[in-house]
Amino acid sequence: MASKVAAHLNRLIASNPDETQQYMFANLAHDLGYSTDEVRTAISDGGYNGITFHVNSDDRRALDHFKTR
Repeated sequence: MASKVAAHLNRLIASNPDETQQYMFANLAHDLGYSTDEVRTAISDGGYNGITFHVNSDDRRALDHFKTR
């Protein structure tokens, strides 16, 4: 489950051009068919409701293979 959550989140981040990105655990859970608590448990960082990322050019290169075409 954790790897599915991570892969989905990486695809979302890679496909979003914004430098600062915020994802709510409830939305991720809905996308994947998991409970909010399951997603919260699968993601080790973040707050209670979600997680924020600051994506730089190095991150973009590392996430390139997750980008949806």
